[in-house]
Amino acid sequence: MSVSISKLNADLLSSQILTIIHTSDSMAYVVLSPELTILQLSPNLELILRQENLSSFAGRPLTDLFGEFIGAEDGLAAILNGTEPVYRLDNIARKQPDDSFIYLTVQVMQLERGNPDAGMLLVIENSTKVGHLHQSLAQQRNELKHEIKRRREAEKALQELNDELEQRVKERTAELAKANEQLRLLEAAIVNTSDTVIITDAEPEDPTRSGIVYVNKAFTKATGYTYKEIVGQSQQAFHGPNTDPRQLARIRDALLNQESVHVELVNYRKDGSEFWADMTVAPIINENHELTHFVSIERDVTERKQLENALLQAQKMEAVGLLAGGIAHDFNNVLTVIISYSDLLLRAFKNEDKIHKYVEPIYTAGKRASDLTHQLLAFSRQQVLLPEIVNLNEIITEVEKMIRRPIGEDIQFTTLLASDLWQIEADPGQLSQVIMNLAVNARDAMPQGGTLTVQTENIILDKKDGRISPELDAGEYIKLSVQDTGEGMDSKTLSRIFEPFFTTKKTGKGTGLGLSMVYGIIAQSNGGIYVHSEPQTGTRFEIYLPRVQEETEANAISDALTQQPQGRETILLVEDEDSVRNLALEGLTERGYNILVAANGEEALALCQEHGNEIDLLLTDVVMPGISGYELAKQLQSQFPKMKTLYMTGYTDTIISRHGLSSNTRDLLQKPFTIGILTGKVYKVLNDLE
Repeated sequence: MSVSISKLNADLLSSQILTIIHTSDSMAYVVLSPELTILQLSPNLELILRQENLSSFAGRPLTDLFGEFIGAEDGLAAILNGTEPVYRLDNIARKQPDDSFIYLTVQVMQLERGNPDAGMLLVIENSTKVGHLHQSLAQQRNELKHEIKRRREAEKALQELNDELEQRVKERTAELAKANEQLRLLEAAIVNTSDTVIITDAEPEDPTRSGIVYVNKAFTKATGYTYKEIVGQSQQAFHGPNTDPRQLARIRDALLNQESVHVELVNYRKDGSEFWADMTVAPIINENHELTHFVSIERDVTERKQLENALLQAQKMEAVGLLAGGIAHDFNNVLTVIISYSDLLLRAFKNEDKIHKYVEPIYTAGKRASDLTHQLLAFSRQQVLLPEIVNLNEIITEVEKMIRRPIGEDIQFTTLLASDLWQIEADPGQLSQVIMNLAVNARDAMPQGGTLTVQTENIILDKKDGRISPELDAGEYIKLSVQDTGEGMDSKTLSRIFEPFFTTKKTGKGTGLGLSMVYGIIAQSNGGIYVHSEPQTGTRFEIYLPRVQEETEANAISDALTQQPQGRETILLVEDEDSVRNLALEGLTERGYNILVAANGEEALALCQEHGNEIDLLLTDVVMPGISGYELAKQLQSQFPKMKTLYMTGYTDTIISRHGLSSNTRDLLQKPFTIGILTGKVYKVLNDLE
């Protein structure tokens, strides 16, 4: 059970120290395990303790040899965990077998510095002479007390007076002891609480300008200020441009009225960063009912505020989504008719300037209304997206060709694209729209010119990363950054930029849906978007999109079918909206297709009983009274497996999914559409080009 001397820490026990201890009549040592078990005793301990056969205590608890070290538990724990290097116990009385007492002074230290698992070393010194001196002094004090008592007894009046005085002293001492204990407990609670505690002097006219007299450890940890740096300063040191002056006025008024107040406001750390503080400020009143100090108890609630803002944004988005989804179907049917017939008129009367003069504004207005509908649906995450596995660099390269001219020659456009960029799954067209919208916003923020930088990079986010938020999980992402050197935004504007119809542009310069659409597209693509901006320092948008592992398949089919041959196939057209049905019938018939028309699923099934084997394509609306388009297609494909299907819909992604159809299918035509888009889609499906 013993530990050899050679294993002891050389810094702690040099050979000279050991020689002194071994040869000393008044010093010895004991080696303890971390569990306070005796591992080794120096031989001269028997001389100091006047006790033989102490080697038998090896392997036994320290208390078997010395009893409990009353009040030393915290000190021993501090040595074990490395908080304190040395702990000293003075004049410990140890009763001997002959009922006499010896006094010991014990120094406790780690056996190996920095390694609490190595155990502890006790250096024991005989302090009996000092102890006896203390005992003698105590005895002399007792004798003196008895002498005073005898003298008090000599004079009865003085005795009574002294007794009364002594009683008062005892009562006062007890009161002070109780008060001191309460103060000790209060101090321990304040020092160790996780909430920030600040005590400040009270200026009679404006308490908020008073000097700080005390802060606890939580304050220094939360703000970055040291105790010396902040004591004497005013709490205005924590305030900045986004600290609400109305809340400061509430604090001032409450303290002047000697009342407590609860507020939430933005405070600032030493490094200038903001955080939300939940504060309770209370006055400290003296016996004359005067305000002398006030105490502020604060808690950092930044994370809660962020969650509240995220919830508020989600609620706004849901409200707009409900509105947009509710009107999307009927609105898109109307727009399909307006846009398509306008397109037909413009094509039919190519050389009629007067007709073009009146019809082109109708066509343009219809397209603009269609774009607004798509933007609302995108913001509410109900837009029908057609995701593909793509490389974001390729999309940026294509969009760059369209960006350079509209942003102007006074803006320097730069791309920094990672050569090994991971792939993502997203709608290429919608991502192009995202980049275009951010570029246009950047251009408007730099009326005198500047620099616009688009950058891509691979990035891995984990839970320790400050960029992780309720919207993003840990994992591998592609980061798209769009940064300008423009005017920037203040925090008030920054908090609203993704709200639909919110814009800082002049009337007629924007709808306020551009950034809300960007937000919706990114959210619907399982990504996140963050904005960093300050006035006169520019703005940086950071978009995170999750990585996918699949390789991109080459698509050899061009999306532009400008020269479509005349059709000869038979198409079953099923549409419950008369105007859309008639429009599609006219456009497809003009292209040469043989059209069978049904206003609902029941009529379509009846037509298939007679012409089913002749039908090459089922062109059907998704949501109809009675049998839905998806159910109709399932029934007909089981009977006529060679029949292809193309769906049309003006509903949102959420609604069509309730009817069993995924918005990711390529055999889906979103309303509103033009005749050219309709016939092009029909041609692709019939010829297996998608």
